[in-house]
Amino acid sequence: MAFELAQKLNLPHKFNIERRMEGYPWLESFLRRNKDLAVRKSEARIYNVDETGLQMNNKPGFVIAQRGSKNVSAVTSAEKGKTISVITSCNAEGSFIPPTCIFKGKNQKPEFADGMPPGFLVFMSEKSAYVNNVLFLRWLKEQFVPRKPPGYVMLILDGHSSHCSSVETLEYASENEIIFVCLPSHTTQFLQSLDRGVFKSLKAFYYEECNAFIRRNPNRRRLIFGQLLAAAWEKSATFKNAVSSFRATGIVPFNPSAIPDYAYLTDKPQGASPNEPESQVLPNGEISVDNRNESAQDSFIIEILESVVNDSAGPSDMKTPEKEIDTPGKILDKINPIPISEAVSSARKRGGQLASVLTSSDNIRNKKKKLEEKLQAEAKKRKKEENKKCIKPGPSRVQSKSKKTEAIYIFFF
Repeated sequence: MAFELAQKLNLPHKFNIERRMEGYPWLESFLRRNKDLAVRKSEARIYNVDETGLQMNNKPGFVIAQRGSKNVSAVTSAEKGKTISVITSCNAEGSFIPPTCIFKGKNQKPEFADGMPPGFLVFMSEKSAYVNNVLFLRWLKEQFVPRKPPGYVMLILDGHSSHCSSVETLEYASENEIIFVCLPSHTTQFLQSLDRGVFKSLKAFYYEECNAFIRRNPNRRRLIFGQLLAAAWEKSATFKNAVSSFRATGIVPFNPSAIPDYAYLTDKPQGASPNEPESQVLPNGEISVDNRNESAQDSFIIEILESVVNDSAGPSDMKTPEKEIDTPGKILDKINPIPISEAVSSARKRGGQLASVLTSSDNIRNKKKKLEEKLQAEAKKRKKEENKKCIKPGPSRVQSKSKKTEAIYIFFF
């Protein structure tokens, strides 16, 4: 990119024209001119977290049988499958956080921990085995924060209510230097790293272990979940799967072309004015209302490029003519174009969740305000019901009973 930018701006350079690259001396000179920059390994600070469900029974799958036979049998479990949620997290460097399993029930049994992967946690939930606000906050406190590196980290997650609705969770993340980045609605199949490269292999290996366990132990009724999960976790939670999952989403390394073209919105909203500034969806999920307004990261890069140009060329070389010329930002746009969508306004009308930073002060303030309004409305409703109960009933009207008339019967003989 630096080579193409220097060629477009006609700047003197020592790039290798065949390889279109420069060596370490150019990098050292670039870092000397920009004291705010340093060579750092940022992949370890980008995490993704998600949950998946595993059932405590096996899936027989396909078997080889005689052609045309109507009855095809396979060994399977007679028990009804119970879903167990597994919270998983990994970073772009290839490191995994140990799994956390959520069982439905009140009391934790000792056999739940048998054979579990190292560093695991088991949570119990009375209502269901799905994650909620309390369990997710507990996972942050007991599993994620003790293992996060010092300083700020970014945690990419979906818009589930357990992630983004609790003010206590958002405040705790902000206090511990965790930035929640919420993915837009209906984009997790493209942007959720764990969905792209880890969960499919985890489920495949898990149910493969279930089938093997049933064949080895046909008289055993209950599956040993910890041992089966550990065997599948060892095969799926690998460095290769973690790195390839982030690469497939285009997050690390940053690659907008990793997302196919059909994933972007292309329909133009009705009633849109041609002179109206277009909106665009950036590959990292951020929204830019003006099609020439760059994100904070892009503007920072452009400022660095402009400083390089000012250092390389004298004031006489950088005189701007009266007509419009290509600026470094425009040239960078041409070299590495960003897919533009024209239907962001229609997506807002449909009520879709757009990408946002959940731990920002504005978002936490809005969550607190909505929570206070909700509590006030519930208090008013409760007070109104109590007042109705305290009202004493008035005297009841007693209907006077009509006097019975006595009938006189006369008999003639």
